[in-house]
Formats: sequence, structure tokens, C-alpha cells
Amino acid sequence: MASSSSNVVGVHYRVGKKVGEGSFGVIFEGTNLLNNQQVAIKFEPRKSDAPQLRDEYRTYKILVGCPGIPNVYYFGQEGLHNILVIDLLGPSLEDLFDHCGRRFTIKTVVMVAKQMEPRKSDAPQLRDEYRTYKILVGCPGIPNVYYFGQEGLHNILVIDLLGPSLEDLFDHCGRRFTIKTVVMVAKQMLSRVQTIHEKNLIYRDIKPDNFIIGRPGTKAANVIHVIDFGMAKQYRDPKTKQHIPYRERKSLSGTARYMSINTHLGREQSRRDDLEALGHVFMYFLRGGLPWQGLKAATNKQKYEKIGEKKQTTQIRDLCEGFPDELNKYLTYVRNLGFEDTPDYDYLRELFTQALKNTGEVEDGEYDWMKISKDSGKGWDGSKGHNNAYLHNPNARPGPSQMELHSGQRGGASAAHAQAQNLTVSRLNAAQPPPPSPIKQMNKGRPNAPGALGAQRSSGVGGLRDMATPAGSTQAQFQNSNRNLPQTAPQQSPAQPAQPSGRSPEPQPSGMQKFMKVLCCG
Repeated sequence: MASSSSNVVGVHYRVGKKVGEGSFGVIFEGTNLLNNQQVAIKFEPRKSDAPQLRDEYRTYKILVGCPGIPNVYYFGQEGLHNILVIDLLGPSLEDLFDHCGRRFTIKTVVMVAKQMEPRKSDAPQLRDEYRTYKILVGCPGIPNVYYFGQEGLHNILVIDLLGPSLEDLFDHCGRRFTIKTVVMVAKQMLSRVQTIHEKNLIYRDIKPDNFIIGRPGTKAANVIHVIDFGMAKQYRDPKTKQHIPYRERKSLSGTARYMSINTHLGREQSRRDDLEALGHVFMYFLRGGLPWQGLKAATNKQKYEKIGEKKQTTQIRDLCEGFPDELNKYLTYVRNLGFEDTPDYDYLRELFTQALKNTGEVEDGEYDWMKISKDSGKGWDGSKGHNNAYLHNPNARPGPSQMELHSGQRGGASAAHAQAQNLTVSRLNAAQPPPPSPIKQMNKGRPNAPGALGAQRSSGVGGLRDMATPAGSTQAQFQNSNRNLPQTAPQQSPAQPAQPSGRSPEPQPSGMQKFMKVLCCG
């Protein structure tokens, strides 16, 4: 395959022994004759039905300098082959997995799943996220945090390894949840958000990707956990309980698909905005999509504005048409909350209890992703070992279901259950894709999530550092701090739309983000 009798390609790369091969071609060890550096040399037939080395080379050039990305030294065509020269690295995780008898310990998986971000990031957030986890330590549905530190060029955060996100499970169930599942999910999500609020924080990035169930085979398999607190912020002083002041012309913070109308209008977020975003998530699960998805615009700023306008002109009764009236009552209630109002979480949970009762269903802890496994033998079989009171009580003491996230397979599990443990959870039976849905087209660019990764954010996200009012401050509140949005679009007060900041509404995840999500959250 070499271009000369001396077995040299690319002018100064000597080809050595073969180290691997695949459907694309062959990989050889090589040596850079200028500095004796070892490299990997890939050969691919130029007449391949689907040549890929040129595209691979271009991708490496885009990612050049990023941590964990090999350096690329050469691409060219010599004789009958395309040739790519990159760093020579060690074995793959799959090779190491085989070497270890196809089983890694929890310790190894946790270390592999470390979240990493450059220490020179424009908006480093892992330290703030770590502090938030420490504030919430011991609360139901909050992952344990084990380590934060700086190693080399990176900040590193280690937390519990959990299962798939609600967005993953939504995909797995054909992008539609039943009323029963939405009710049970809603009550858990409400309790998690209530816990966060009672710790003087608002979450500010409600979306299905950030709500994760436990690992299969544990008692917490269907306990919904909250991850990714990079956008969290204190809304009141922990000691004095003084609320932050009402402000306008704020930058957007959160995910445009689910954020509240107030957020679109540039108004300071408070507890009401987390709850309105939850309501949008609930309708997303029931409808399979939201009316403001799939809007096109020339720029992100214009897209934000279009989404906000569509939310304002979509009547609650139209959004909730065909579903229990309790959904209408929920959104009406949360949109009428004042800026500093304390929500009645018990009332909101009771709405969902009543909605399920009216359908004749029973809250038995069996979710849609569990029923699929019964019907087809291929599904997400979660443990039923949790206590429903634990799931919905924000003040409950964490029991075994919270602390045994690292336990092994529960005794007596079925063969299907055991098989589920070995699945890569983010794939969720990739051989059995969900039925085609037009909503898929609207969701091509759905946000990354997940997982516990500190996803990239624009500058200006300060986490806990952007507490607006210092301890003991007597700064006057705006007189209109309890301003609310009316229910009909024509009555909306004109306000300057918020400038995009924080997260984009529908960012396309990079390949590295997808890879790290698989490592971190299954």
C-alpha cells in the first residue's frame, strides 16, 4: 500500500505493522521520520462505495485543539488508496471492556463518566453546579455528588450514574405518553421543583432532558432525578428570605421551547416561571409536540421572538383541548401567579390526582416505558420497589431508593429485566425504533442534554454568582413586582423581547456531546 519501495507515505510517514481493520480499510502503526513520533495511518480504497476518510479528516480539522481529539497530520491520495495520518492512541473502551470480562466496576464507570469542561471556558459552570448539588444534598431525586476539582486543563465533577432521561423515554414510547404516565411523572417533577424552590433556588432550565430516572435494577429505577444545575439561581436570600427584585430587559435563560412567556418578554424569572415551563413539558408529553415547534427564522433572535409570539397567541384552552380540564387549570393558575408569590404545590399535585381519578385509572407506578416491555419483550423494565409517597413528598427522607443507586440487580428479576441492565440506556433498544412521527421533523434540533454534562453555554451565565440582592439588602422592590400576564394575547402589555443569552432554543448536539452523554448518563 505504500507509495514507494521504502514504504513511506505523505513524504515522511513510514508504514509499520498492521494494528486493525474494518469495513472502511486498514490501520497501520507508523513513524514520522522527521521526529520519530509514532502515528496511526489509515488506508481506504479510493474506489470504496462510501469513502469516508476525507470527511473524517475535515471533522478532525474542525475539532482541532479540543480535549480528547487526536491530532491529524496528513490526508492525501496515493496510488489506489486514500490515506489519513493521526495520533497513535491506545485501546478502545470496547477492547478494555472485553479485557475485563465484559464487566466494569461502578468505580471505573464513574471515573469514565466524569464530566469535563475546559478550565478556560468562557462561562465555566461546574463549580457553581457543584455548589448547588451541595445545597440540595440528601433531597429526594437529587444525585449524590462525589468530587469536584481541577486536574490539568479541566474542571471535573463526579456525580451518580443514572438512567435515561424523560426525553429518551418519550422517544422510546413513540413520542406520546398516556395521561396516566404524564400524571405520575408530573407529580414527581412538581415535587422535585418544589424541593429546589424550598432551598431558595429557581432552576431556570426545565426540559425533559434534565429529568432522569434511576438505573435499571435498583429501587430508584423509576424515581425521577433532576440534573444539570448550571442555570440555577437564588431567588431569595437564604437567611432573610428577601426576594430578588423584579426587573425587565433580562437576557433569555433556559430552553425556548419550554420557557415561560414572562421569560420571553425579558422579565426576571421566579418560581412561577419554573412551574409554567413544567406545564409546557406536560403538554409536550400529551400532545407529542407544541404549537411553537418547527418555526423558521433567519436568526436565533428572530426565532426566539417567533416562539414567544406563538406562545402568547395560543390560548390555554386550545393548547389543552382534548385533555383533562385539570391541565387547563394548572396553566391558568401558574400564569396568574405574581412575581413573588409562593405557589400552592399541594393544590397543583391534587389537580393531577383528580385528572387521573376522572379517567378511572389507578396510580400504580407502572409507566408507559414499562408496559412496552410486557407487550413486546423489548422495553424499559423499571423496578417497582419504590414508595409512591417517597416519589411525591418533597420533604421525605431519602431511603434505600435514593442511596442504593450503585446496588446490583435486585433479586428475582426476570430475564428481560436482567437484559435491560446491560443495554446502553441512551440507545433504548435502538433495533426497535419508535414509530415514525411528524413530530420527529419538528424535533430534529432538540436540545442536548443531558446528561449530567456541563453543556456549553454562552457567557453571562453566572449560576449562583448572579444573585441579584446581597444578604440583608433593603433594596426597594419594583412596585409592579407582582405583574402578571393576562390570558389573552391582545391584552399583553408591550414589552421589549429578551435578547438571547444562556442556551439556544434548539442547539444541535455535537458528536462529542453525544458520546459523553452516553458515557455519563447511559
